[in-house]
Amino acid sequence: MDQLIKRLKNEVIRTKDAKLVSTTTFTIPMQHISLTYAPVQRLSMDILMKMLLMAFHELHVTALEQISELLAVEHLFVADLTNTLLRNGLVTREENDVYTLTARGQRQLADGVLDDALDEQSQFLLYSALHDAYFTENADALLDLELPEPYEYVDEPSTTEPTVQHDVLLAILQQHHDTNSDMKTYVTSIKEARVAEIIEVPCIAFVLYNEHDDAFSARVWNTLLNRYDDVLETHYREHAIAIWRETLLT
Repeated sequence: MDQLIKRLKNEVIRTKDAKLVSTTTFTIPMQHISLTYAPVQRLSMDILMKMLLMAFHELHVTALEQISELLAVEHLFVADLTNTLLRNGLVTREENDVYTLTARGQRQLADGVLDDALDEQSQFLLYSALHDAYFTENADALLDLELPEPYEYVDEPSTTEPTVQHDVLLAILQQHHDTNSDMKTYVTSIKEARVAEIIEVPCIAFVLYNEHDDAFSARVWNTLLNRYDDVLETHYREHAIAIWRETLLT
């Protein structure tokens, strides 16, 4: 950390129109959110699947043998296909043992497409309330860093309730699968989202002062993002500039 501060400090003091008047470090909190979901493989329905769904929708079916006899199809094949439909929520079996097409089943039958759920998967994301954004960066490298005092201008995040914006999370997970999977899969829902922990991200802040314009500016290095953080720079300046004028110009 000391070597990083030294390198960044040498960078900012090269600024010709401003002088460095303060160097400090702090941490910003982020929610480490654990997501559980099951991607789906989107398949075109064949004729037999469509006929099976239509039979469940229109007939009073209590035993799969009825369908096997009606369609003249091997019973084991009908049972296996029915299990697929039950597992994916297209069909349900009521208390009176009647197989019924669900609303999901009706939609997918109309579209002629089956969303076949694959094995459950998990993914970790980081959410920063200060940025109102999610990050996919790996936080393991932060474990070896010494943590300074917390940033005083941000509220502590909840340790129990995750900040979940489902549309945004689905887009992030979909992008992950597009990048890392050889097979085209789709992420249509999230089964569970919980805060695994709150992590503290160390940041290095430099305050610069331009005497000619009588203006302060800030450069803040975010160790998670491994770059200067313009959102945090703006936030820091807006909240601390009054204190800088009182303490750094005397």
